[in-house]
Amino acid sequence: MEDFLKDWDEGKDSFATDPPNAVLSIFDKDKITDVVIVLSKPRFKSQDLSYDVKILEGEMPATGDESSLFIDPLGMPRTPTSRAGVHRWARRRHAIRR
Repeated sequence: MEDFLKDWDEGKDSFATDPPNAVLSIFDKDKITDVVIVLSKPRFKSQDLSYDVKILEGEMPATGDESSLFIDPLGMPRTPTSRAGVHRWARRRHAIRR
């Protein structure tokens, strides 16, 4: 974990420069809410890894049960198989076309 946190800021292509996108799936009874987010400023304390989060798409529900975090494949944040990567490219294409 120490190496992961140290490597977060290192290099010109670090996660501090280009933070990873992720999809947070929040389960609540019969409903699943997916929220596309950007992860930044990781912290590790008492066996818990935390991030600051910026919401790109969707809304965080007021309540929820268990959740799963799906982080874009490392080194391939813009791959077509990445849901968050697809959303990122769509936003960039829209901005370029303006």
